[in-house]
Amino acid sequence: LKTYSDSNVDLLKDRFEKFLKFEKDADTHADNLTAVIQGRILDRLGAFANHCKTAKDNLVKREAVVRKFQVKTERLQKAKVAGDKRVDKMQRKHRTARAGMLEQDKMLVEAVENFERQKVADLKLIASEYVHAHLEYHARCLEIYTKAYPMFGALDEDKAIKDWLKRLAPLKKEHLSQSIGSQQNDGKAGKGGK
Repeated sequence: LKTYSDSNVDLLKDRFEKFLKFEKDADTHADNLTAVIQGRILDRLGAFANHCKTAKDNLVKREAVVRKFQVKTERLQKAKVAGDKRVDKMQRKHRTARAGMLEQDKMLVEAVENFERQKVADLKLIASEYVHAHLEYHARCLEIYTKAYPMFGALDEDKAIKDWLKRLAPLKKEHLSQSIGSQQNDGKAGKGGK
């Protein structure tokens, strides 16, 4: 049928095939982009899980420091009551422990803030890339459909059918002559057999 269609139909068919190929490529690109975005999100979630684990470890360390601080405070109070000479030494250790606890708290707060800032920046980047890809895809589709619509509207059905019938006429004659020839051969074989 392709060899018997006119050049306009071939051109439309070729353009339609290119459009289908582009649409398939665009779907593949969208799937690839979705996979990349999902990978990035999973990476960020893994980083967040690691960060949470680190924060939990830091919290456990902080609780240990607090327990040590409480123990040292109790010892300090006992030393004051007993008049022990180690009071000054214990007070220094107490201040050191308290400073260490405050430093760990500060580091933990900074780490959480940095992580949240990076997470927001990554999500912003991923979302903007995703939206940009979809905008490109839809813009390309709109461009192709805009060109295809007037071509299909300008197609003259009557002319196309007449051209096709003209090209089909030699085939009809050939088929008709073959069928007449086979009927004559069948008739001769039937007469000869009687």
